[in-house]
Amino acid sequence: MIKRVTCTLLMLANAATATTYYVDPAGSNANDGLSPATAWRTLLKVGISSFQPGDVIRFKRDGVWNEWLTPPSSGTAGNVIKFDAYGNGRPPEFTGLYATKIGDWTNTSANIWQATLSATQPISQLKFVQFGTIWGSSQASQDSLAHNRDWYYDATSQILYVYSSAGNPVSSFGSVSPVILSGQALVNLNGASYIEIQHIKMDWYDAYGVQVQGGSDHIWLANMMADSQVPNGAVPIGFYVHPSGSAGDIHICNTDAHRNYIGYRFDGTASAIELKNCRGYANRTYGLMDNTGAVTYSYCHFYANNIATGVSTDITGTAGPIYGGNNLAADTPPKVPGFLRYPARISLTYDDPGLINGSHQYIQSLLPTFRAKGVPLSIAVVTGYDLSQQLVPTFQSWVDAGWDVNCHSASHQYFVFPNAFTLQYTGTAASSVTLSIANKHLTITAPGDPNAQVSWDLSSSGTDLVPTGLDTLGGVVFTLNQRD
Repeated sequence: MIKRVTCTLLMLANAATATTYYVDPAGSNANDGLSPATAWRTLLKVGISSFQPGDVIRFKRDGVWNEWLTPPSSGTAGNVIKFDAYGNGRPPEFTGLYATKIGDWTNTSANIWQATLSATQPISQLKFVQFGTIWGSSQASQDSLAHNRDWYYDATSQILYVYSSAGNPVSSFGSVSPVILSGQALVNLNGASYIEIQHIKMDWYDAYGVQVQGGSDHIWLANMMADSQVPNGAVPIGFYVHPSGSAGDIHICNTDAHRNYIGYRFDGTASAIELKNCRGYANRTYGLMDNTGAVTYSYCHFYANNIATGVSTDITGTAGPIYGGNNLAADTPPKVPGFLRYPARISLTYDDPGLINGSHQYIQSLLPTFRAKGVPLSIAVVTGYDLSQQLVPTFQSWVDAGWDVNCHSASHQYFVFPNAFTLQYTGTAASSVTLSIANKHLTITAPGDPNAQVSWDLSSSGTDLVPTGLDTLGGVVFTLNQRD
């Protein structure tokens, strides 16, 4: 079991002259911020203010901000500047997800709908818009919108245009939520020192949850969660620590980094970083990447990372971190009092429609079964062939129906398949051995050696719904049909 531990200096008292400020989404930046009743409203107000060593800035629990926090001032030894929560409820949430409402949308023309986005700071770009549980397709102009979930963002007017053939897009898709803080760190420490941050939840970012950069040092980050869920290539990163110089007093304690590309990443020339009692689950590549050789991790738990391949790889790095002891062993599942259940966005991929005739008809016949069972399916289509060009309307119909259609590239055009395996006859009775496949039968003949004779029927079952040893997808469908 991981013990509750604390970073040493988190318990230091502030100076007697310290001032406490309050921030509440229902507050006003015209207030003095000195009490919950006169709280400031935005993280931007915090970022453009000046603070003294020992000051405390508190964010209201249950509050949600579509902003990022940049601490503007540094504390001193023994008098850190603290950022923390106040009140009751869930931790303050810094999020990139902007949930539009039905009333935000107006019909522009035919199937084109528009909504004006409004945030504390200008929304300079959008890279991701989520329609229900499906990411939409970005287009270069409003005129290019032609299919459901196509979207175009005009950064000058801050208007989001989407294509929705069934009316108001929020009603049609269940929700429409752009990720509006594109390229940002939700907590950005740049050249700030003697800073302590606690009890903050960060989610739906496409770059960084927390970023420590510049000349930052003497940093304590504790009781925080960075949970992205945005599929943005080699980011997002939950905690990205890469200060300049040789920072030697950075502490990350009792934090969580889940569903990122990398949970915790450390680069640069720092001399000492502490990672204690932290967790990283289900990150796309690694839970912890240390390229400094200065990270000591202890009482930590990394589990089920590298979900891109399904082979758990939790910790990596050029130098690699220092094992500080009391970490849970790899592949040890977390022990929790109860689970929240999340439906898998995609659980199975079917490859190669467009490569040879018959593939698209086969999967088309199975789509009603997957739909009825509520099982997500990804369809990887092949491009670059005459048949695939003919099937563009079919592929588009799958997109319109909400299936996850992705490109299996044109790799079949230039890739030479290596031998998957080599068969070698090791007996002595047969003078020759022949393997042949004809009429859906695999035959191995070995005159004089009956033990080497093989005859396999490779044909699938009559309905493709009864499992055989060589019919994987049929076996999956068979299993689905056994459900109540």
